[in-house]
Amino acid sequence: MVRGIANSDEIRKMSNLPETEEELKLISNNFDKQNTRLFTGKNFTEKNIKSINLKKYKYISFASHAVIANQINNILEPGIIFTPPVVATKEDDGILTSSEIEKLNLESDIVILSACNTASKDGSPNGEGLSGLVSSFFHAGTKSMLVTHWDVETYSAVKLTTDSFENFKNFKKLSHAIRETKISMINNTETAHPFFWAPFVLIGDVKNNL
Repeated sequence: MVRGIANSDEIRKMSNLPETEEELKLISNNFDKQNTRLFTGKNFTEKNIKSINLKKYKYISFASHAVIANQINNILEPGIIFTPPVVATKEDDGILTSSEIEKLNLESDIVILSACNTASKDGSPNGEGLSGLVSSFFHAGTKSMLVTHWDVETYSAVKLTTDSFENFKNFKKLSHAIRETKISMINNTETAHPFFWAPFVLIGDVKNNL
């Protein structure tokens, strides 16, 4: 798919998500610091992500805005929003699109997309659900993904991802840890409604790996 270059000013108008930095820090606390890379704020750029050897990492988490196809001018695909550069180029314009994701070289057990509508279709006339970001990450080499089927409420998304990795310490599988987190949210009157916990689904080679 031929893509244009996103307008950096359009991306800068998107709302800030300061809580996502804390989300990623809390998740990273569950892993060996020497084998963990954390990109937030001005360092969360396409250039940085594309420059590292992603094959080294078994757990990869993105906490940002995600956009569906045609939501950003000139961009016909779904994508993940990054901190935009001063001058946008095709290599770095502030959005990592599904076609760019396919070119990443992954050997991860799971990719977590803590954002809205990350299981949406690719925007083609006959595109089906899971044909966008999800399909691209699987083509890139990940075994499993935690994605969302609709818009998510930011703070409950943070709770689901961070609590799940905290519970992961006590469970043999991440799928069991996520289930435990969802049960806890259901039992909490403030997060009991499915709007808060149901968007997230774990898909892929869950049985053998997670």
